[in-house]
Amino acid sequence: MRIAFLCLLTLLLSSCAKERPASIACNYVDHALLVPNDFRDIVPSSMMATRALTARTSESVPRQSVSLPIDTVLRSAMQRGVARSLAPSEAAPRIAAADTNVLLMSGGGPWGAYGASFMESWQREAPSAYPEFALVTGVSTGALIAPFVVIDDLPGAVEAYSIAEETDLVERRSFTALLGKLAILDKTPLSERIDAMFAPGAPDGRFSKLVTRLSAPDAPALLLGVVSLDDSQFYAINVNTMVGDSSFSEEALYDCFKASLLASAAVPIAFDPEFIDRNAYIDGGVRLSAFFLRLEEAMLASGGAGMNVFVLKNGRLPDAPEDTMPDMEGSKISSFDVALGSVDTLVDQVSFNSIQHLLERDDLAASQIFVAAANPREADDDCEALTGGGNDLGQAFPPDFMACLIERGKKHWDDGFDEAFVFKRPN
Repeated sequence: MRIAFLCLLTLLLSSCAKERPASIACNYVDHALLVPNDFRDIVPSSMMATRALTARTSESVPRQSVSLPIDTVLRSAMQRGVARSLAPSEAAPRIAAADTNVLLMSGGGPWGAYGASFMESWQREAPSAYPEFALVTGVSTGALIAPFVVIDDLPGAVEAYSIAEETDLVERRSFTALLGKLAILDKTPLSERIDAMFAPGAPDGRFSKLVTRLSAPDAPALLLGVVSLDDSQFYAINVNTMVGDSSFSEEALYDCFKASLLASAAVPIAFDPEFIDRNAYIDGGVRLSAFFLRLEEAMLASGGAGMNVFVLKNGRLPDAPEDTMPDMEGSKISSFDVALGSVDTLVDQVSFNSIQHLLERDDLAASQIFVAAANPREADDDCEALTGGGNDLGQAFPPDFMACLIERGKKHWDDGFDEAFVFKRPN
Protein backbone atom coordinates (compact mmCIF):
# COMPACT_ATOMS: atom_id res chain seq x y z
CA MET A 1 0.00 0.00 0.00
CA ARG A 2 2.77 2.42 0.94
CA ILE A 3 4.66 1.71 -2.30
CA ALA A 4 1.48 2.24 -4.33
CA PHE A 5 0.85 5.53 -2.54
CA LEU A 6 4.41 6.72 -3.22
CA CYS A 7 4.05 5.82 -6.88
CA LEU A 8 0.81 7.77 -7.14
CA LEU A 9 2.38 10.70 -5.32
CA THR A 10 5.31 10.66 -7.71
CA LEU A 11 2.94 10.67 -10.67
CA LEU A 12 1.02 13.56 -9.14
CA LEU A 13 4.13 15.64 -8.57
CA SER A 14 5.55 14.91 -11.98
CA SER A 15 2.27 15.99 -13.55
CA CYS A 16 3.07 19.58 -12.54
CA ALA A 17 5.48 19.75 -15.49
CA LYS A 18 2.84 20.05 -18.16
CA GLU A 19 2.13 22.38 -21.01
CA ARG A 20 0.09 25.39 -19.98
CA PRO A 21 -3.56 25.54 -20.96
CA ALA A 22 -4.60 28.06 -23.59
CA SER A 23 -4.91 31.53 -22.09
CA ILE A 24 -7.56 34.17 -22.55
CA ALA A 25 -6.50 37.46 -24.19
CA CYS A 26 -7.34 40.43 -21.95
CA ASN A 27 -4.71 43.03 -22.89
CA TYR A 28 -3.45 43.22 -19.31
CA VAL A 29 -0.60 45.38 -20.58
CA ASP A 30 -3.12 48.23 -20.45
CA HIS A 31 -5.26 47.13 -17.53
CA ALA A 32 -2.95 45.60 -14.90
CA LEU A 33 -1.29 48.12 -12.59
CA LEU A 34 1.89 47.12 -10.79
CA VAL A 35 1.65 47.70 -7.05
CA PRO A 36 5.12 48.63 -5.70
CA ASN A 37 6.71 45.57 -4.16
CA ASP A 38 7.65 47.13 -0.83
CA PHE A 39 7.22 45.48 2.55
CA ARG A 40 5.46 48.47 4.11
CA ASP A 41 4.00 49.74 0.83
CA ILE A 42 5.67 53.09 1.52
CA VAL A 43 7.72 54.41 -1.40
CA PRO A 44 8.79 57.84 -2.66
CA SER A 45 5.96 59.78 -4.28
CA SER A 46 7.69 59.55 -7.65
CA MET A 47 7.28 55.78 -7.48
CA MET A 48 3.67 55.85 -6.33
CA ALA A 49 2.38 56.53 -9.84
CA THR A 50 1.15 53.16 -11.07
CA ARG A 51 2.74 51.67 -14.13
CA ALA A 52 1.13 49.38 -16.65
CA LEU A 53 2.19 45.77 -16.72
CA THR A 54 4.37 45.10 -19.71
CA ALA A 55 4.63 41.88 -21.66
CA ARG A 56 7.20 39.32 -20.61
CA THR A 57 10.04 40.69 -22.69
CA SER A 58 13.36 42.40 -22.11
CA GLU A 59 11.33 45.60 -21.62
CA SER A 60 9.47 44.24 -18.60
CA VAL A 61 8.85 46.46 -15.57
CA PRO A 62 12.06 46.79 -13.52
CA ARG A 63 11.91 45.51 -9.98
CA GLN A 64 12.26 48.03 -7.20
CA SER A 65 14.65 47.49 -4.32
CA VAL A 66 13.77 49.26 -1.08
CA SER A 67 15.96 48.94 2.00
CA LEU A 68 14.11 48.40 5.28
CA PRO A 69 15.05 49.52 8.77
CA ILE A 70 15.60 46.40 10.85
CA ASP A 71 13.24 47.66 13.55
CA THR A 72 10.40 47.66 11.01
CA VAL A 73 10.97 44.00 10.24
CA LEU A 74 11.21 43.12 13.90
CA ARG A 75 8.04 44.99 14.80
CA SER A 76 6.10 43.11 12.17
CA ALA A 77 7.41 39.81 13.50
CA MET A 78 6.32 40.53 17.07
CA GLN A 79 3.00 38.80 16.90
CA ARG A 80 1.88 39.34 20.47
CA GLY A 81 2.47 43.09 20.44
CA VAL A 82 0.95 43.58 17.00
CA ALA A 83 -2.09 41.51 17.94
CA ARG A 84 -2.73 43.81 20.87
CA SER A 85 -2.38 46.88 18.65
CA LEU A 86 -5.12 45.55 16.37
CA ALA A 87 -7.44 44.33 19.12
CA PRO A 88 -10.99 45.70 18.90
CA SER A 89 -11.24 49.06 20.63
CA GLU A 90 -13.25 49.35 23.83
CA ALA A 91 -14.77 52.67 22.76
CA ALA A 92 -16.30 52.79 19.31
CA PRO A 93 -14.90 55.59 17.14
CA ARG A 94 -16.96 58.51 15.95
CA ILE A 95 -16.69 58.46 12.17
CA ALA A 96 -16.82 61.91 10.63
CA ALA A 97 -17.94 62.58 7.07
CA ALA A 98 -15.16 62.94 4.52
CA ASP A 99 -14.75 64.38 1.04
CA THR A 100 -13.33 61.09 -0.23
CA ASN A 101 -14.23 57.56 0.88
CA VAL A 102 -12.44 54.38 -0.14
CA LEU A 103 -13.31 50.76 0.59
CA LEU A 104 -10.70 48.01 0.82
CA MET A 105 -11.99 44.43 1.10
CA SER A 106 -9.70 41.60 2.08
CA GLY A 107 -9.56 37.96 1.13
CA GLY A 108 -10.88 35.25 3.39
CA GLY A 109 -12.66 32.51 1.43
CA PRO A 110 -15.93 31.57 3.16
CA TRP A 111 -15.52 34.55 5.50
CA GLY A 112 -16.71 36.65 2.57
CA ALA A 113 -20.21 35.74 3.75
CA TYR A 114 -19.59 38.07 6.68
CA GLY A 115 -18.31 40.85 4.43
CA ALA A 116 -21.27 40.62 2.04
CA SER A 117 -23.71 40.72 4.96
CA PHE A 118 -21.84 43.54 6.69
CA MET A 119 -21.96 45.73 3.58
CA GLU A 120 -25.64 44.94 2.94
CA SER A 121 -26.51 45.75 6.55
CA TRP A 122 -24.50 48.98 6.43
CA GLN A 123 -26.46 50.23 3.43
CA ARG A 124 -29.80 49.04 4.82
CA GLU A 125 -29.45 49.98 8.50
CA ALA A 126 -27.46 53.21 8.12
CA PRO A 127 -28.26 54.62 4.68
CA SER A 128 -27.43 58.19 5.70
CA ALA A 129 -23.96 57.04 6.77
CA TYR A 130 -23.36 54.84 3.73
CA PRO A 131 -20.89 56.79 1.54
CA GLU A 132 -20.26 57.06 -2.14
CA PHE A 133 -16.93 55.30 -2.62
CA ALA A 134 -14.33 56.88 -4.88
CA LEU A 135 -12.23 53.71 -4.83
CA VAL A 136 -13.18 50.07 -4.21
CA THR A 137 -10.45 47.43 -4.05
CA GLY A 138 -10.93 43.72 -3.47
CA VAL A 139 -8.76 40.66 -3.15
CA SER A 140 -9.98 37.07 -3.48
CA THR A 141 -13.37 36.84 -1.75
CA GLY A 142 -13.27 40.64 -1.43
CA ALA A 143 -12.91 40.87 -5.22
CA LEU A 144 -16.07 38.78 -5.59
CA ILE A 145 -18.01 41.22 -3.38
CA ALA A 146 -16.61 44.40 -4.97
CA PRO A 147 -18.77 44.47 -8.14
CA PHE A 148 -21.92 44.19 -6.02
CA VAL A 149 -20.75 47.23 -4.05
CA VAL A 150 -20.17 49.25 -7.20
CA ILE A 151 -23.68 48.57 -8.57
CA ASP A 152 -25.38 48.94 -5.15
CA ASP A 153 -26.72 45.39 -5.24
CA LEU A 154 -25.63 44.18 -1.82
CA PRO A 155 -28.60 41.81 -1.36
CA GLY A 156 -27.18 40.08 -4.44
CA ALA A 157 -23.83 39.72 -2.68
CA VAL A 158 -25.51 38.03 0.30
CA GLU A 159 -27.37 35.77 -2.12
CA ALA A 160 -24.07 34.79 -3.73
CA TYR A 161 -22.73 33.57 -0.37
CA SER A 162 -25.95 31.81 0.68
CA ILE A 163 -25.31 28.21 -0.31
CA ALA A 164 -27.09 24.96 0.50
CA GLU A 165 -24.12 22.68 -0.21
CA GLU A 166 -20.39 23.18 -0.58
CA THR A 167 -20.73 21.86 -4.12
CA ASP A 168 -22.64 25.06 -4.97
CA LEU A 169 -19.17 26.67 -5.10
CA VAL A 170 -16.54 23.94 -5.44
CA GLU A 171 -16.12 20.23 -5.97
CA ARG A 172 -13.37 18.23 -4.32
CA ARG A 173 -11.32 16.19 -6.77
CA SER A 174 -10.74 12.55 -5.99
CA PHE A 175 -7.18 11.33 -5.64
CA THR A 176 -7.20 9.78 -9.09
CA ALA A 177 -8.79 12.92 -10.56
CA LEU A 178 -5.89 14.94 -9.14
CA LEU A 179 -3.47 13.35 -11.58
CA GLY A 180 -2.49 15.96 -14.13
CA LYS A 181 -4.25 18.73 -12.20
CA LEU A 182 -2.80 21.75 -10.40
CA ALA A 183 -5.21 21.99 -7.46
CA ILE A 184 -7.35 19.87 -5.16
CA LEU A 185 -10.64 21.68 -5.82
CA ASP A 186 -12.58 22.15 -9.03
CA LYS A 187 -13.95 25.72 -9.20
CA THR A 188 -16.33 25.05 -12.08
CA PRO A 189 -19.36 25.57 -9.79
CA LEU A 190 -17.97 28.97 -8.75
CA SER A 191 -17.48 29.90 -12.40
CA GLU A 192 -21.07 28.90 -13.12
CA ARG A 193 -22.32 30.87 -10.11
CA ILE A 194 -20.56 34.00 -11.41
CA ASP A 195 -22.24 33.43 -14.76
CA ALA A 196 -25.64 33.14 -13.10
CA MET A 197 -25.01 36.43 -11.28
CA PHE A 198 -23.22 38.51 -13.93
CA ALA A 199 -23.20 37.00 -17.41
CA PRO A 200 -24.70 39.19 -20.14
CA GLY A 201 -28.30 38.12 -20.50
CA ALA A 202 -28.62 36.98 -16.87
CA PRO A 203 -32.02 37.97 -15.40
CA ASP A 204 -30.82 40.79 -13.13
CA GLY A 205 -28.67 42.50 -15.78
CA ARG A 206 -25.83 43.03 -13.30
CA PHE A 207 -23.06 43.10 -15.87
CA SER A 208 -24.83 45.76 -17.92
CA LYS A 209 -25.31 47.79 -14.74
CA LEU A 210 -21.62 47.40 -13.89
CA VAL A 211 -20.52 48.57 -17.35
CA THR A 212 -22.89 51.54 -17.20
CA ARG A 213 -21.71 52.52 -13.72
CA LEU A 214 -18.01 52.26 -14.54
CA SER A 215 -18.53 54.25 -17.75
CA ALA A 216 -20.06 57.22 -15.91
CA PRO A 217 -18.01 60.40 -15.33
CA ASP A 218 -18.33 59.99 -11.55
CA ALA A 219 -17.57 56.27 -11.58
CA PRO A 220 -15.65 54.81 -8.66
CA ALA A 221 -12.37 53.09 -9.42
CA LEU A 222 -12.73 49.30 -9.19
CA LEU A 223 -9.48 47.37 -8.70
CA LEU A 224 -9.06 43.61 -8.23
CA GLY A 225 -5.85 42.22 -6.70
CA VAL A 226 -3.98 39.31 -8.32
CA VAL A 227 -0.46 37.90 -8.23
CA SER A 228 1.43 36.72 -11.29
CA LEU A 229 3.12 33.36 -10.84
CA ASP A 230 5.56 34.34 -13.56
CA ASP A 231 7.14 37.39 -11.94
CA SER A 232 5.74 37.06 -8.37
CA GLN A 233 4.40 40.62 -8.48
CA PHE A 234 1.07 41.94 -7.20
CA TYR A 235 -1.11 43.63 -9.79
CA ALA A 236 -4.30 45.65 -9.47
CA ILE A 237 -6.62 44.89 -12.36
CA ASN A 238 -8.30 48.15 -13.38
CA VAL A 239 -11.83 47.15 -14.35
CA ASN A 240 -12.62 50.74 -15.36
CA THR A 241 -10.07 50.76 -18.17
CA MET A 242 -11.21 47.29 -19.26
CA VAL A 243 -14.75 48.65 -19.60
CA GLY A 244 -13.41 51.60 -21.60
CA ASP A 245 -11.37 49.41 -23.96
CA SER A 246 -13.17 49.65 -27.30
CA SER A 247 -11.35 46.59 -28.63
CA PHE A 248 -13.48 44.33 -26.41
CA SER A 249 -16.81 42.97 -27.53
CA GLU A 250 -19.35 42.59 -24.73
CA GLU A 251 -18.64 38.87 -24.60
CA ALA A 252 -14.85 39.35 -24.50
CA LEU A 253 -15.17 42.06 -21.84
CA TYR A 254 -17.26 39.78 -19.66
CA ASP A 255 -14.87 36.87 -20.16
CA CYS A 256 -11.93 39.02 -19.01
CA PHE A 257 -13.88 40.44 -16.08
CA LYS A 258 -14.82 36.93 -14.97
CA ALA A 259 -11.27 35.64 -15.49
CA SER A 260 -9.97 38.48 -13.30
CA LEU A 261 -12.43 37.56 -10.53
CA LEU A 262 -11.41 33.90 -10.73
CA ALA A 263 -7.72 34.83 -10.79
CA SER A 264 -8.06 36.94 -7.66
CA ALA A 265 -9.83 34.01 -5.94
CA ALA A 266 -7.41 31.31 -7.17
CA VAL A 267 -6.07 30.21 -3.79
CA PRO A 268 -2.88 28.18 -4.32
CA ILE A 269 -3.26 24.41 -3.88
CA ALA A 270 -7.04 24.82 -3.62
CA PHE A 271 -7.75 26.28 -7.08
CA ASP A 272 -6.09 26.18 -10.48
CA PRO A 273 -4.41 29.41 -11.63
CA GLU A 274 -6.10 31.51 -14.27
CA PHE A 275 -4.16 31.79 -17.52
CA ILE A 276 -4.46 35.27 -19.01
CA ASP A 277 -2.28 36.77 -21.75
CA ARG A 278 0.02 33.72 -21.60
CA ASN A 279 0.70 34.26 -17.88
CA ALA A 280 -0.56 32.42 -14.80
CA TYR A 281 -2.38 34.40 -12.09
CA ILE A 282 -3.32 33.41 -8.56
CA ASP A 283 -4.98 34.85 -5.46
CA GLY A 284 -3.62 38.31 -4.67
CA GLY A 285 -3.87 37.40 -0.99
CA VAL A 286 -0.53 35.59 -1.11
CA ARG A 287 1.09 39.05 -1.17
CA LEU A 288 -1.49 41.64 -0.09
CA SER A 289 -4.94 40.97 1.26
CA ALA A 290 -6.17 44.56 1.46
CA PHE A 291 -4.56 47.23 -0.69
CA PHE A 292 -4.84 50.94 -1.33
CA LEU A 293 -3.72 52.38 -4.64
CA ARG A 294 -4.15 56.03 -5.46
CA LEU A 295 -5.18 56.74 -9.00
CA GLU A 296 -5.22 60.53 -8.77
CA GLU A 297 -3.12 62.99 -6.79
CA ALA A 298 -6.34 64.73 -5.77
CA MET A 299 -7.27 61.72 -3.63
CA LEU A 300 -4.32 62.46 -1.38
CA ALA A 301 -4.47 66.24 -1.38
CA SER A 302 -3.18 67.77 1.84
CA GLY A 303 -1.57 64.50 2.80
CA GLY A 304 -4.82 62.58 2.62
CA ALA A 305 -6.88 64.94 4.77
CA GLY A 306 -10.60 64.62 4.28
CA MET A 307 -10.40 60.93 3.36
CA ASN A 308 -11.96 57.96 5.15
CA VAL A 309 -10.42 54.56 4.46
CA PHE A 310 -12.75 51.69 5.38
CA VAL A 311 -11.07 48.28 5.59
CA LEU A 312 -13.32 45.23 5.66
CA LYS A 313 -11.47 42.16 6.87
CA ASN A 314 -13.29 39.05 5.77
CA GLY A 315 -12.19 37.17 8.85
CA ARG A 316 -11.19 37.92 12.43
CA LEU A 317 -8.56 40.23 13.77
CA PRO A 318 -6.09 38.31 15.94
CA ASP A 319 -6.92 37.93 19.60
CA ALA A 320 -4.27 37.85 22.29
CA PRO A 321 -2.56 34.43 22.17
CA GLU A 322 -3.83 31.85 24.65
CA ASP A 323 -1.54 30.75 27.46
CA THR A 324 -2.21 27.08 26.72
CA MET A 325 -2.21 25.02 23.55
CA PRO A 326 -5.51 23.42 22.45
CA ASP A 327 -5.93 19.73 23.26
CA MET A 328 -6.83 18.03 19.96
CA GLU A 329 -6.22 14.41 20.99
CA GLY A 330 -8.63 12.05 19.30
CA SER A 331 -9.73 14.52 16.62
CA LYS A 332 -9.47 13.56 12.96
CA ILE A 333 -7.29 15.23 10.34
CA SER A 334 -6.77 14.59 6.64
CA SER A 335 -4.30 15.69 3.99
CA PHE A 336 -7.06 17.95 2.70
CA ASP A 337 -7.25 19.60 6.15
CA VAL A 338 -3.48 20.06 6.23
CA ALA A 339 -3.35 21.60 2.75
CA LEU A 340 -6.23 24.03 3.12
CA GLY A 341 -5.48 24.76 6.77
CA SER A 342 -1.92 25.74 5.89
CA VAL A 343 -3.04 28.01 3.07
CA ASP A 344 -5.75 29.56 5.28
CA THR A 345 -3.16 30.33 7.94
CA LEU A 346 -0.84 31.93 5.39
CA VAL A 347 -3.58 34.01 3.79
CA ASP A 348 -4.92 35.15 7.16
CA GLN A 349 -1.45 36.21 8.26
CA VAL A 350 -0.92 38.16 5.04
CA SER A 351 -4.31 39.80 5.57
CA PHE A 352 -3.37 40.83 9.09
CA ASN A 353 0.00 42.17 7.96
CA SER A 354 -1.61 44.08 5.09
CA ILE A 355 -3.90 45.92 7.48
CA GLN A 356 -1.02 46.65 9.82
CA HIS A 357 0.98 48.12 6.94
CA LEU A 358 -1.94 50.32 5.89
CA LEU A 359 -2.08 51.73 9.40
CA GLU A 360 1.61 52.61 9.20
CA ARG A 361 1.63 54.18 5.72
CA ASP A 362 3.05 57.68 5.81
CA ASP A 363 0.98 58.83 2.83
CA LEU A 364 -2.22 57.97 4.73
CA ALA A 365 -1.14 59.64 7.96
CA ALA A 366 -3.82 62.34 7.76
CA SER A 367 -6.60 59.96 6.79
CA GLN A 368 -9.04 58.23 9.07
CA ILE A 369 -8.71 54.45 8.81
CA PHE A 370 -11.44 52.19 10.19
CA VAL A 371 -11.37 48.41 10.28
CA ALA A 372 -14.36 46.09 10.49
CA ALA A 373 -13.87 42.38 11.14
CA ALA A 374 -15.87 39.32 12.11
CA ASN A 375 -14.65 39.21 15.70
CA PRO A 376 -17.50 38.16 18.03
CA ARG A 377 -19.12 40.82 20.20
CA GLU A 378 -20.92 40.34 23.48
CA ALA A 379 -24.19 40.81 21.62
CA ASP A 380 -23.42 38.02 19.15
CA ASP A 381 -25.50 34.90 19.62
CA ASP A 382 -23.10 32.66 17.77
CA CYS A 383 -24.50 29.48 16.36
CA GLU A 384 -22.60 26.26 16.89
CA ALA A 385 -20.97 26.37 13.45
CA LEU A 386 -18.94 29.46 14.45
CA THR A 387 -17.57 27.96 17.65
CA GLY A 388 -13.89 27.10 17.27
CA GLY A 389 -13.79 27.94 13.58
CA GLY A 390 -16.89 25.95 12.71
CA ASN A 391 -15.47 23.55 10.13
CA ASP A 392 -15.54 20.09 11.66
CA LEU A 393 -16.35 18.54 8.29
CA GLY A 394 -13.11 19.74 6.70
CA GLN A 395 -14.98 21.70 4.04
CA ALA A 396 -13.55 24.68 2.22
CA PHE A 397 -16.97 26.38 2.15
CA PRO A 398 -19.18 25.00 4.95
CA PRO A 399 -22.78 26.19 4.38
CA ASP A 400 -23.74 26.35 8.09
CA PHE A 401 -20.60 28.31 8.90
CA MET A 402 -21.30 30.81 6.11
CA ALA A 403 -24.94 31.16 7.21
CA CYS A 404 -23.72 32.06 10.70
CA LEU A 405 -21.34 34.64 9.26
CA ILE A 406 -24.22 36.25 7.38
CA GLU A 407 -26.09 36.55 10.68
CA ARG A 408 -23.01 37.98 12.38
CA GLY A 409 -22.65 40.63 9.66
CA LYS A 410 -26.22 41.71 10.39
CA LYS A 411 -25.77 41.72 14.16
CA HIS A 412 -22.72 43.94 13.99
CA TRP A 413 -25.08 46.71 12.93
CA ASP A 414 -27.53 46.24 15.79
CA ASP A 415 -25.95 49.07 17.79
CA GLY A 416 -25.58 51.49 14.90
CA PHE A 417 -22.95 52.91 12.59
CA ASP A 418 -20.27 53.88 15.10
CA GLU A 419 -20.35 50.48 16.76
CA ALA A 420 -19.86 48.48 13.57
CA PHE A 421 -16.17 49.27 13.06
CA VAL A 422 -14.10 47.49 15.69
CA PHE A 423 -10.86 49.39 15.26
CA LYS A 424 -9.74 52.89 14.41
CA ARG A 425 -6.13 53.89 13.89
CA PRO A 426 -5.00 56.09 16.78
CA ASN A 427 -4.60 59.74 15.80
